[in-house]
Amino acid sequence: MREKNTPSFVSIFYFDPENFMNVVSRMVLLLQLCALPTILPSLFVMRGMVAMSADMPVTYEQNILPLFREKCCSCHNPDKTSGGLDLSSFLQTLAGGSSGKVILPGDAEGSYLWQLVSHASEPSMPPESEKISDEMLSVIKAWISAGALERSGSAPIASAQKTSDFTMAPGTLISLEGPPIMPPRLSLEVVVEGLRGTSVTAMASSPHGPLVAIGGREQVLLYSTETLELIGVLPFPEGDVNSLRFSRNAKLLIAGGGRPARSGRVVAWDISSGIRVAELGDEFDEVLVADLSGDQRLVAIGGPSRVVRLLQTVNGSTESEIKKHTDWVTTLEFSPDSVLLATGDRAGNLFLWESSGAREYALLRGHTGSITGVAWRPDGAVLASVSEDGTCRLWDADGGSQNKSWNAHSGGALGVVWLGDGRLITCGRDNKFKLWKPDGVLERDFEKLADIGIRVSVSSDSTKVLASDWTGAVVVHDISNGKRIGSIDSNPVRLEKRLLLARHDVLEHSKAIIPADNAFTVADIARTTAIHSVQTGTQIFKELSSKRTMLLSTIDTSNAEKKKLSDDLKMTRESLGDLKGSIKKAESALEACRVAAKATPDDAAVVEQVIVAEKNSRQAKEAHETVQKSIGSAKELIDQLTKQIVADSSEKVILEAMLEEIQSKLTADSIYRDETIREATMHEEAVVMLRKKISNAELAVIKWQNEIDFAQSQERSAN
Repeated sequence: MREKNTPSFVSIFYFDPENFMNVVSRMVLLLQLCALPTILPSLFVMRGMVAMSADMPVTYEQNILPLFREKCCSCHNPDKTSGGLDLSSFLQTLAGGSSGKVILPGDAEGSYLWQLVSHASEPSMPPESEKISDEMLSVIKAWISAGALERSGSAPIASAQKTSDFTMAPGTLISLEGPPIMPPRLSLEVVVEGLRGTSVTAMASSPHGPLVAIGGREQVLLYSTETLELIGVLPFPEGDVNSLRFSRNAKLLIAGGGRPARSGRVVAWDISSGIRVAELGDEFDEVLVADLSGDQRLVAIGGPSRVVRLLQTVNGSTESEIKKHTDWVTTLEFSPDSVLLATGDRAGNLFLWESSGAREYALLRGHTGSITGVAWRPDGAVLASVSEDGTCRLWDADGGSQNKSWNAHSGGALGVVWLGDGRLITCGRDNKFKLWKPDGVLERDFEKLADIGIRVSVSSDSTKVLASDWTGAVVVHDISNGKRIGSIDSNPVRLEKRLLLARHDVLEHSKAIIPADNAFTVADIARTTAIHSVQTGTQIFKELSSKRTMLLSTIDTSNAEKKKLSDDLKMTRESLGDLKGSIKKAESALEACRVAAKATPDDAAVVEQVIVAEKNSRQAKEAHETVQKSIGSAKELIDQLTKQIVADSSEKVILEAMLEEIQSKLTADSIYRDETIREATMHEEAVVMLRKKISNAELAVIKWQNEIDFAQSQERSAN
């Protein structure tokens, strides 16, 4: 291999193939300088070879069209379509010629074009000429085998229509009893991750299971309506998903979409396995709306072509076509019994058709704007329709007469869905979604959306409503009280990014836990100290309060005892006067006895009287002396009690001052304690929350790594 600076013709191809125009310019310059006009045609072949050797996809625009222009387009162009085949454009090449399609994307050997250019079939291409070079053949074969990409970044075209006979036998009753129908474990790897969310125009809830499907670019997202978490991604390489419907038995999911002005298709998945079971339609423009009949015999599709096609699910063939619409077909839905099909268009035309034979059943006149949505009531007796004219109208299925109409949303009503009990929910350009009673009376205005309301859907148990807006936001509300429950991410990021974010969270939360732990330690010490201070102060306060109580009791007892002594002393003093009188009487009696004894000294009786009188006088004096002593003792006791009461009262004052001071400190300490408790609790909760975040992030790392491994294993199995 030459070095990049080697001056040779081949050295040009060491440049990045993505900068091919620069390469071509330099190539032309060299050709002019070297006067080698005959070598230019081979440039296109070498261009295709460069793309292949650089491990870049082979595309129609970069590799095949230059080759066709050199070898094929002289006979196969818009002006000269030999065999009805025009190879000068991608869509015309896909359309094929008079004998039908000439390429089967993904199957080069089975493609008629390959058989012709490789001279494996007659007539050969180019006619009456040598087979094109092996290098050219390898480019064509690689292009067809890789799915016939139009340009870099295009999705491969599905190799052929896949059909499945899931038609239900006549009279089959649809039962929604038993366990919910949910998908198995599916890959959570998104096909496309947008820089920002885009409006969700396709959303459908399973009639039997907590499952909602949300359409986007090249993928259908499956979410649980219980946890609001992503539980699966269904790739839709056909393009944008514009329409989603679950079969009425909840076993199938139907998606309609494609690429504007290029291609359109309907795909069906079996929910219980997550497997794509049918691919129907081969439109030259995107499918805007699609529905599966209740008996699962027909799929109706519509879009910019203004034609409604009814395709048989058993083989994908077109059973009927409806060509009465004058503008894009914007909505359609089969009646629950599959008898009727309602279709609406951008011009405001609304029809009912007999599903079998596509005969017109009724023209529903009334709307003055584009028909944006239709929905059959679960019993099939009433059809609801909404329009850009802002109204919601109810139509009788028996004859198509209008039985109710009301202004639902100023500026335009865009979505409608029935609840099982006959109520409806609509959304519209006023950024609102509303719950209506069966008679059209407003029951509830839900929380206003961030932007124009695009679609509404109801969970299988009729407890939750999901509403999408123009920004791509999907909110979930409780129907019973109108409160918001949560939201669903309609633009999830790739698993690798989720893993990186989870690892980043582990790192950041781990960094934050150290200062948080330190802050909690400091706060916890302050809390413990404050609590201990309050406990100690409380204990001291209790002890001093108890002492004050005992002291008050002592003072009360002393006062009572002092009062009793004072009362007794008063009485004793009163009795002292009586004793003095008794002494005087005894002395007077003694003096009289003595005088009598002097007069009659020998009178024994008189002598005896003297002795008695002396005794009485002596006893009276002794009693007086005893009383005086008791008075002295009482006075002494009263003085002692008085001193004790004074001392106890002084101590009481001191105790009360101490208690007041302690109480004041306790109040301050309690406030500080409460503050430290709150602060420590806050720091503790922060630490707990961080540890929980670390744990959750670590679990997320494990989860997303497992999901990545699972997605890669699924991809390997598919390949």
